[in-house]
Amino acid sequence: MTRHRPHSPCPGRSHGPSYLLLRLGLAVALGLPNPLAGQANGTVRGVVLDPRMNPIEDALVTLHTTGAAQRTDAKGRFKFDKVAAGAHRVTVRALGLGAIHSDLDVFPGLIRDITFRFPPPVQELDSVVVNAEPHPSARLASFEHRRQTGMGQYFDRGDFEKMMPVSTSQIFRLLPTGLTVRDSAGVPQAISDRGTSIVVDPSTGAPTVRSCQLRLALDGRLLPAGTSLDFVDPREVHGIEVYQGAGSIPVEYLGGQRDIGCGLIIIWTRSGTERDR
Repeated sequence: MTRHRPHSPCPGRSHGPSYLLLRLGLAVALGLPNPLAGQANGTVRGVVLDPRMNPIEDALVTLHTTGAAQRTDAKGRFKFDKVAAGAHRVTVRALGLGAIHSDLDVFPGLIRDITFRFPPPVQELDSVVVNAEPHPSARLASFEHRRQTGMGQYFDRGDFEKMMPVSTSQIFRLLPTGLTVRDSAGVPQAISDRGTSIVVDPSTGAPTVRSCQLRLALDGRLLPAGTSLDFVDPREVHGIEVYQGAGSIPVEYLGGQRDIGCGLIIIWTRSGTERDR
């Protein structure tokens, strides 16, 4: 994830904290009412741009302190009203560009403007011709086969598409999985309520007790521990498998893994062929 420093608000559109202090000072000196009374909240608004400064439509913008999320309009704009004063983190995800985030302060009664611009890719490749992927039924054969066994929990687009989720983590907040979605430094993780796990520090050998966090796999490939649930755009999700506890995890995912005992979530994405239908 790329760290992003917000641009300064545009002149005339909002005022900074120095202006806020000046207003308060004048009110006290003149015996006037507090100009910010009743304004415990502020506003966060902004625009999302691609590397060529073009607005990005339908980018996912998340305000982590409140869990609020929305998608940008045709001009790349977003706006969060009634945001509590204080420190906040905003993350933007755009299909094909990854994610960037910014930490910012919100002041009572003021508007905080911010511009997110995605950096150019490290390397631009020439166009290539890619052969079409096999029919989804062949690619997802293992998902369909395991769903018949009933060893875990299985969900397809029919279960969550009607929810119109704005993020993949929201799918897990809404589905009856028995899991808890918890943000760790702005990264949503799936936590099992079936106990804790013990992790041994390889450098010191000291054990550490932590919440029982499920590992993620994408299209049959195990992802690094700590990967965000929002690693995948919800519009790309075709099916989800949930296994709580090592006893039910498919054997092909168990080999040599020490931190998979809490369980596993397997996310299957849609093929290009299926999306076009």
